[in-house]
Amino acid sequence: MTIFIVSIGFNITHVGAKLERIGLTTDDRIIFVRPKTDPNRDKSLLRKVRETEDAIKLCFRKYDYTIIDIDDADINGSMGKIIEATWNDTEKYTGQIILLISGGTRSQVSILTLYGQIDPRISKTFVYSENVSKYVEAPIFNPIKNLTKKKIERNLEELKHIYRNKEGKDGRLARKLKEQGLARKLPGGRNRYELTDLGKVYLKAYEIALKVL
Repeated sequence: MTIFIVSIGFNITHVGAKLERIGLTTDDRIIFVRPKTDPNRDKSLLRKVRETEDAIKLCFRKYDYTIIDIDDADINGSMGKIIEATWNDTEKYTGQIILLISGGTRSQVSILTLYGQIDPRISKTFVYSENVSKYVEAPIFNPIKNLTKKKIERNLEELKHIYRNKEGKDGRLARKLKEQGLARKLPGGRNRYELTDLGKVYLKAYEIALKVL
């Protein structure tokens, strides 16, 4: 089984063709990612959204797929939503994930690009090029994959401790996590911290890394 995470706009023709070439099977799962749509927007936009949903139903009716809406204004929260979709809904899936970055807003593409740097299960990333009208494989840069198991375990333990107790266990490591944007200082004590939204994403990513790396 493979999970495909696919960013979509209003045209999904090239998406279907690429998945077919990669070798999509009925055992695989597709997570379509699209920007959250304000229901108060103009009717023509909402009509395009419904037409895209109808096209997905028609093209991928034989496959297991889901559509999740992400908020362009909340990058960390959106990445957390994606990682939850691949983790909880598939019984803690530890197999490979292929990322297809194509349609959608610039923010949506940026979110998926950043996501490719966090989830250690990503095995391939393809970016759709308008210049050549096809997907181009992109290099994967995932800093978590470069960490030792011991380092991942230490970071995970510290993140969990901060999450549960609102304080750092290892003051030096807690300060380093703060510098990386994974924790923020709280008033009321030298070692008081809480996780940022990005820290919560990394907590889950480290849990996954220990299972797959």
